[in-house]
Amino acid sequence: MMDPITLMQPELAFEGSLEKIFNWIEEIKRFAPNLTILPVYGPQNERQEKILQSKNYDIVITSYPLLRRDIEAYENYTFDTCILDEAQYIKNRQSLNANAAK
Repeated sequence: MMDPITLMQPELAFEGSLEKIFNWIEEIKRFAPNLTILPVYGPQNERQEKILQSKNYDIVITSYPLLRRDIEAYENYTFDTCILDEAQYIKNRQSLNANAAK
């Protein structure tokens, strides 16, 4: 049996689509079931509330488009690691997605 994974600060993962967010959740549950996961999606007011709660989770997952829309809400948060899946969304370093991910 593997040792549980513990994180000092939340991880932040960016995805290209909502469907991929749910794929990530299933994979995390499969390989690291002890980690708590916060998927950030839905209407803006719900996303803002979820972002406020992000410190209580091990992993926060959102999409590139939602990151762009919510960037100001994330500005005061520090994440241990950022996972940038679907890197074609940030291939252009001057794109809105790339700037938000920075």
